[in-house]
Amino acid sequence: WELLNKLYEVHDAFKKCVPYYPTATEICKEIEDFILELQQKTTLPQRFSIEELTEQGAV
Repeated sequence: WELLNKLYEVHDAFKKCVPYYPTATEICKEIEDFILELQQKTTLPQRFSIEELTEQGAV
């Protein structure tokens, strides 16, 4: 979560630059995409294999 908070801060800083540096819009979009990717990887349920877990002795 600390990483996500820092990314939000960086994103906000770039957003403030857009009026003076229009290509910052593209950087903002990249940061937004990266944030979404991180959120998906950390919040979506992970797939698992019962066979693998049984072999590892976890089940």
